[in-house]
Amino acid sequence: MAESGYGLAGWEWDRRNLSISTGLRRASAVLLRYHMKQWSAAFHAAGAASVNNQYFYHYYQEKIDRLNKNI
Repeated sequence: MAESGYGLAGWEWDRRNLSISTGLRRASAVLLRYHMKQWSAAFHAAGAASVNNQYFYHYYQEKIDRLNKNI
């Protein structure tokens, strides 16, 4: 049933490509979320009591929360 060229085979290729693209975006978001959590943990461990670390900790925590809502 699949045709060569721009017929149904082309549509199937596009559909697979879109799912690959979606998968890559999701994987990228997961890796970014992991990276942000690592930074958040590092800042927290480095000294959450200091003013600068508190700022960075909350900044990255907000980014993690936003990422969790989007996934």
